Amino acid sequence: MKTIIVMTSLAILHPTLDVAALEASAPLAVAEATYTPATEELREPWSPSADVAEDEREYNIILELPGFAKSDFDVSVESGWIHVTGERRMPEETNGRLFNRIERRLGDFERKFRVPEDADASSISAEYCDGLLTLKIAKDPDAGQKRIEVEVG
Repeated sequence: MKTIIVMTSLAILHPTLDVAALEASAPLAVAEATYTPATEELREPWSPSADVAEDEREYNIILELPGFAKSDFDVSVESGWIHVTGERRMPEETNGRLFNRIERRLGDFERKFRVPEDADASSISAEYCDGLLTLKIAKDPDAGQKRIEVEVG
């Protein structure tokens, strides 16, 4: 059963909320439990969702970063690892609005991905469009292959 929680004139659909607990609670207790002041105290570590795919030419890592500016995150490669770091900040301009609820995570994040052995780490490129950061890593057909000369004694 889906439950609708009404706060002022805003209705929030919360399909996983325990209905029995709602019925046992007073309406004021429900309102207090669902109201979270929007402050910097909401900052906590979080991690953006990522998808990893490959074809015969390259690997793709796609991270969800909706609402970010390019300056809010950084991509680097170090010691065989791809590091994606950034920060989601509290909205600075509220235009007089009061946030009744914030469900998006705020604060710093970091994701690390190992560069595959058959990839060319120098070919990594990044593109940010429509809230998705796409990292492309070209495959190197000669990478990971090492010919060992056998001596005959």
